[in-house]
Amino acid sequence: MKPRHIALSSLTLLLAACGGADQPAKVPENSAAVCFNADLYQSGNSYTLRDMNNGKQVFNFTMPGSTDFEGKQVFQLHQTITGTSMDEEMPVNTFYFQFDNSNYEIRQPALLMAIGEQQSVVYSKPAQEQKFNLQPGQSHEQTFTISDANSDVKETKMKVKRSFVGMEQQSVAAGTFDTCHFKIEVDATQADGNSDKYEGHQWIAKDLGVIVKQQHEDQVMQLAEANIGEQHFPAK
Repeated sequence: MKPRHIALSSLTLLLAACGGADQPAKVPENSAAVCFNADLYQSGNSYTLRDMNNGKQVFNFTMPGSTDFEGKQVFQLHQTITGTSMDEEMPVNTFYFQFDNSNYEIRQPALLMAIGEQQSVVYSKPAQEQKFNLQPGQSHEQTFTISDANSDVKETKMKVKRSFVGMEQQSVAAGTFDTCHFKIEVDATQADGNSDKYEGHQWIAKDLGVIVKQQHEDQVMQLAEANIGEQHFPAK
């Protein structure tokens, strides 16, 4: 895989995950755990994010269900990107997620990235953590590495700070939602010492766990439609 695709997968790893599976019975008061959904990753669910700058670029997400990855059960999130000037070069990603349900936490050990007929597993070591049991103003920080199993590209070191800003209401094409607003700060260092810092924001729907809006630099993506169990957005 090309270095720029590894960098893209690193950012995508950070922004892709939303709610979880097998939600605990009691949600901590005032915490972002209200955005950790029990059913989002069930087979057959799907949602679409649209680039609001040009209206053409679309991120399509589907849930194929669970599978075995290196001897452990993982839930899958399949992502395709269309509407770009280089669709054929855009990676098709399948994210692998594990859940710590008692702590409202998602772990991402890897993703399967495909470009044409070429496929590669991109590992996150240790598994990237996304914690939802945060009060407004609280943060979780983690350092991990991203590496491509089938590439000469060396590891990228990632320092990530994910902060729960608070609850906010967001209106998008799919409807109006109460959301958990997260701020994500990333410091990525390549093996040659070059580093990049960037900041992203993500709004995840209360109860549903789906991404309603996300922003990175001047790119703003919003939820265009979603099918989660028997619920459809916008309503049919």
